[in-house]
Amino acid sequence: MISKEIGKKINDALKYIPSKELEELPKTRYNLPQWHNYEHFIWEIGEQMRQILLKNKKTELSDNQIEKIIGIINNPLAKRGRQTFVWLLGKRKYAELAPRIIDQIYDDDVSLHVFDTIYKMRALGYEKEILDFEERFKPLAVDRKKITRYLNGFK
Repeated sequence: MISKEIGKKINDALKYIPSKELEELPKTRYNLPQWHNYEHFIWEIGEQMRQILLKNKKTELSDNQIEKIIGIINNPLAKRGRQTFVWLLGKRKYAELAPRIIDQIYDDDVSLHVFDTIYKMRALGYEKEILDFEERFKPLAVDRKKITRYLNGFK
């Protein structure tokens, strides 16, 4: 039953992704990008799924669901809505999927989430990408510690 609910939510999220790039909205007074409504909807669906999986720890994503989640993560048209979908894979058991999402670390809409997920996966071998991420973002202290820990092989 839970798997069916997750499958429905993934399909709902896919329906919100526009078929073409939409114009960026004006920045806020703090010079931050505004989100399109569809980004909020996609983000919320991913967060609902994340909460379901947190409450039902024995629930496993099916291969088909994982493929659709990766499709959402790698679709730049979903913009910032992808953030919570990236987090769905933040477990060691998904480490083999790291090569399929690591390139998104260069997308400012999800780069912090990709780093966090790669870190949680403990997917080693992406030192170059992590160093590029660190250079671009000059992360906060907590993330700098995580970067150092990652680069040291979690030792």
